[in-house]
Amino acid sequence: MNKKWLLQLAGDIEAKYGKAQRDYIFGDIHNMTPRCHIVCYIIKGKTRGLKQGGCTMPKVKEIKKTMIEQGISTEIMAQIEFPKQRGNHPEEVLSLINQMDKLLTREQCLAIMEEQGCYKGEGYSAPFITFGLEHTGSTLIEKIKLFNEWESGRKAPCHLNPDGTLSIYWNGWDNEKKQCVCNVIKRLYKTRSGPVDVSATFCGCCAGHVRSSYQLALGVKLRLKEIVSSPISSGGQKRCEFLFEIVG
Repeated sequence: MNKKWLLQLAGDIEAKYGKAQRDYIFGDIHNMTPRCHIVCYIIKGKTRGLKQGGCTMPKVKEIKKTMIEQGISTEIMAQIEFPKQRGNHPEEVLSLINQMDKLLTREQCLAIMEEQGCYKGEGYSAPFITFGLEHTGSTLIEKIKLFNEWESGRKAPCHLNPDGTLSIYWNGWDNEKKQCVCNVIKRLYKTRSGPVDVSATFCGCCAGHVRSSYQLALGVKLRLKEIVSSPISSGGQKRCEFLFEIVG
């Protein structure tokens, strides 16, 4: 993209939304952050050409990469068998996650899984960035209220707790029997005749999806604190509930 045009766009964003939002979007404009690239398309009204990302399960190689980046010790890494993943099937990842549950702390597992997540493509992220731009001057409480009122099939309800944490839910607010939103888990139900036993750590992938989108929309940095509940761990009695700390 034309650097002169980008500098002009950055100036326009600053004039309309303020310097903080300009820096949030562009970062170091001379190094062209990915978020800057997305916003350029949004401003030009060309979001249809952006990648949506797909509904895929956690990748063994991506989990391993995150573990290395987060400084998991070589001693622990040597004890983990990283299975070869064949296609979009859950057995290999479930095997890896079971090992993680045994060898890592709960905090380490959540920190690794919050970096995973499907549908993180530019096209999918664009509406959340646009929402964030439109409500830059609003307080977090105002943003959450507006976000819950926002007509979009791509979001889940959320609310700010008294202790300052953020709860995000899937499966709506109704009292009907809840179902897992993850297509991988749905496929698992179809391929197994007996009970489906999946570690809650696996659900951190879904938490990673909402974390990515909500950080863009609300203009905050989130850290996954707890996977409170899920349909698969409650026999369909409870919806997905993710608890996040606001850390920036």
